[in-house]
Amino acid sequence: MPAAPTPPPAPLAPRVALDLTRRGEAVDDARHRVEERAGGEAIHDLRVSARRLGEALRAWRGALPRRDARALLRRVERLRRAVGEPRDAEVRFDTLRALVRAAPRPERPGALPLLRTLADAVHAARGTAARTARARAATRLADDVGRLASRLAAAHRGPAGDAALVASARAHVARRRAKLRRAETALAAARSPAGAAGLDRLHTVRICAKRTRYALECLLDVAAPEPLETEAATTAGRTLSRLRARQRRLGAVCDLASLVAWLSRSRHGSASIPGGALERRAWLARARESLSSALRATRA
Repeated sequence: MPAAPTPPPAPLAPRVALDLTRRGEAVDDARHRVEERAGGEAIHDLRVSARRLGEALRAWRGALPRRDARALLRRVERLRRAVGEPRDAEVRFDTLRALVRAAPRPERPGALPLLRTLADAVHAARGTAARTARARAATRLADDVGRLASRLAAAHRGPAGDAALVASARAHVARRRAKLRRAETALAAARSPAGAAGLDRLHTVRICAKRTRYALECLLDVAAPEPLETEAATTAGRTLSRLRARQRRLGAVCDLASLVAWLSRSRHGSASIPGGALERRAWLARARESLSSALRATRA
C-alpha cells in the first residue's frame, strides 16, 4: 500500500498574524489591570508583554509596511518606558523586603522607615502607571496591532511569502545574537564588575539576553517545525534555556544594584529618607554584601 502523501506545511503568514494579534491582546490585558491598579505583577506583565510585542514587530518588520510598523513600534516602546520607573519602585521595595526577611529578627525594625518610604513610592508610581494605561495611544494599541497583522496575512501568501517571513525573523535573531556577544565581550573586559561601569555593562548584557530570547521565541512560536529542521529547533530550545537562566542570574544582580544605588543616594543626602543614618548604612552594607554574592554567582 503506497504511503500517504505528506501534506504541505500550513501557511506561515496566518500564524504570524495570529501571533502578533495575541501579543497585542496580551499588552491590552495587562494595560487594563494596570489601569485598575491591580498591583506590581500587572506592571511587570505590561512591561514584559510590551517588550515581547516590540520584538515581534522587529522580527517581522521585513514583511510589514515600514512606516506603519515603525510608528506602532514607537508607541509600544513609549508605553514600556513609561511604566519603567513604577516597575523599578516595585523591584526596590521587593528586594529590600527580601533582605529584611532574611535578616535576624532583632535587626528588622531598623528597616521599617525605609520600607515605608519605598511603599509610598510604589503607591505613587502605581498611580502614574494607571494614568499612562488610560492614555488614548495605549487603549488603541491592540486594535492597531490587529489591523497591521491582517495586512501582513493578506500580503504574504504561498512559499515565497513564507520564505520572506522566515528570512526576516532569522536576520533579526542573528542581529540580536551579535549584540549579545559584543555586550558579553565588553563585560568580560570590565576592570571592576562591581563598579558603576561594570554594573552598567552587566545590565546591558541582561537586556541583550532578554531581547535575544524574545526574538528567538518569535521564530519558534510560529515557524517550527515546518520551516525549521528538527535539529535546529532542538538547538534553539537549548539556547532559550540558557538565556532564561542567564537572565535570572543577571536580574538578581540588577535588582540589588538598584537598591544599593537608592540607599547610597539617601546616605549622601540626595534623597530625603527617614530612619536614621546608622540604620541606612547598615542596610546599605547588607545590600552590598548580597550584591557581591550575586555577582559571584554570575561568574560561577
